[in-house]
Amino acid sequence: MNKIFKLNKKVVIISLIILVILITVSFGTHYILNKRSEINNIKYKELVDKSKTSFIDNANPSETLIYLNEAISILPKNPKAYFLKSQVLMYEDKNKEALSAINLAIELTGSPTSSDYYARGQILNNLNRKEDAIKDYQEAIKMDPNNLDIYKDEALVLNFLKKYDEALSVINVVLDKDRDDLDANIHKGYALFGLKRCVEAATYFYHASMQDPKNESTQELLSATLNSSDCNDNNVYSLTYNQITNSKISESENGGYYKSAYNGKVIEWQGKISAYYSQITGIKFCITDEDHPDVDIDSACDWFWASSDKIIGADDTKINPSWDGKWVDYTLNYYQVEFDKTEDFYNYTYWIKGVVKGIDCISRDQCVPDIDIISIIGIPGPFSKLIN
Repeated sequence: MNKIFKLNKKVVIISLIILVILITVSFGTHYILNKRSEINNIKYKELVDKSKTSFIDNANPSETLIYLNEAISILPKNPKAYFLKSQVLMYEDKNKEALSAINLAIELTGSPTSSDYYARGQILNNLNRKEDAIKDYQEAIKMDPNNLDIYKDEALVLNFLKKYDEALSVINVVLDKDRDDLDANIHKGYALFGLKRCVEAATYFYHASMQDPKNESTQELLSATLNSSDCNDNNVYSLTYNQITNSKISESENGGYYKSAYNGKVIEWQGKISAYYSQITGIKFCITDEDHPDVDIDSACDWFWASSDKIIGADDTKINPSWDGKWVDYTLNYYQVEFDKTEDFYNYTYWIKGVVKGIDCISRDQCVPDIDIISIIGIPGPFSKLIN
């Protein structure tokens, strides 16, 4: 009996020793693994940080990729290095490799972010997969609707695909929040030009040129638009000042105001603001065209009246208590025309788009077209040379 007890006691002791060894080994292994993981995480972070410094501060993409590839070898299932690698490869114009890297980043992250979709959209665009790029941009916008850069990139692709109406819808989001955004003004100008809405397009190209006056490309865009022969929608350029003035067909009951044969037609004319005639209820523009090449705004000229029902009550101080009596300034501001009050802005070259309302001959020694304003843009002297 004592022998059996002694034997069992030995078994228990041996079992306990084995258990202690197993626990110690397990704890040691767990500790070693945790320590190794901690070291790997630290090393990974160091390499990622080095890659950022190498790329951003030193502009050394080759060295950057070495750091990122080493980081990936340490933690191959961490998506961050793949994302960064995709950006460097895109910068190097290695877009197929960049796409593989960003796809791995998206796969590993499990829950892609707006930045993931945006980055892949840019790469897809570079690979000329425009429709796929738009899909990713739209996903990115859903997740981060306040990132205006995504809207601008989507509008750029939509313009390339000649989806001008969609491009306008997208880029207007940016301009509603930042009227002075240079790229947004250019993208909207392109869309409007694509729709043959040239005067409106020039408005945005001109605004862009004002944001960056030293940028010759924006001036070239403005010049190309102002001189384009591709924008003759509705034959607006075939309707000259003289044609409208000589198109009276019936007199109104008040006398002196006539219908024009072209009532309701759209015109686009160039003019300068008259300093000779009184300015009320709109603006009196001296026409400048082939028949009127030299205009002196301080003398009598062939002019037309540009106004609109939208501004007709501006001088009612009950409605507009801030009224200062300056019809020209008010009208230009209403139509968001940029002008510098310290300059001779009456002598700017203005582009006026509008609808023929009739011909006004009341109490005057000349008959003048009456134009309902659609839009106005003003081009200062230094830019007027862009118009052929």
